[in-house]
Amino acid sequence: MIDHLQAQLVNDNIGVSFFYCNYKERHEQGTTALIGSLVKQLAVRHLDAPSYMDELYDSHSNDKRAPTPPTLTESMQMLIFQIARFTTSYIVIDALDECSEKSYTVLCDQLQRLPQKARVILTSRGIPKMENWI
Repeated sequence: MIDHLQAQLVNDNIGVSFFYCNYKERHEQGTTALIGSLVKQLAVRHLDAPSYMDELYDSHSNDKRAPTPPTLTESMQMLIFQIARFTTSYIVIDALDECSEKSYTVLCDQLQRLPQKARVILTSRGIPKMENWI
């Protein structure tokens, strides 16, 4: 599906980002990390880094050896900012059921807040609790 989207939507004004959830990496695939991956994929489509992202990076670095990760709110702001740079953005999250229940619950709640020009595709096995969110 990703290859098809990328091949069919070859256009600078269309963003495509995706994430494959893996149950073996549940602890590393929290909501903020997942959203950060989507942000990065959309951001690399533009050569210029927005000043907002530079400022956010600087605020989390503060001359530390290991920068602190952005908050969920900051990650969502960056995602919305990146989506705004495109006419349409496609976000594909595969195997959502492989994430922890907390992660997919928070993620689905956050994805509902995205602008209408974001097209979200989620795949999952049939899990009754998840069906309310999808």
